[in-house]
Amino acid sequence: MCSANPSDASCDPAGTYSSHNVIVETTGNKVKAYISWYSDGMLVIDVTDPYNPVEVARYTADGETYWGVYKETNSPWIYGSDRNGGLRIFKEFGSGTIGKK
Repeated sequence: MCSANPSDASCDPAGTYSSHNVIVETTGNKVKAYISWYSDGMLVIDVTDPYNPVEVARYTADGETYWGVYKETNSPWIYGSDRNGGLRIFKEFGSGTIGKK
């Protein structure tokens, strides 16, 4: 599948920069979307105001392409499946950062 294989010369490299899975969680008055975004990594977007989404955290690393995401409800743990390296576990630290454990 080209969209998940940036090293395949027959594939359009732009295909590795699309979202794949989304998990949405509402906590209090905040709504966040947790997204696996292939070569653009793992993203957290505040979608409380759907007309003004704000990226609040991101994790990217060379050679990693994220296919799936899972979020434990009411916890900081985010699970991402890197198509090249397996399961990665992240913790949301606050605005702007996701750390890989």
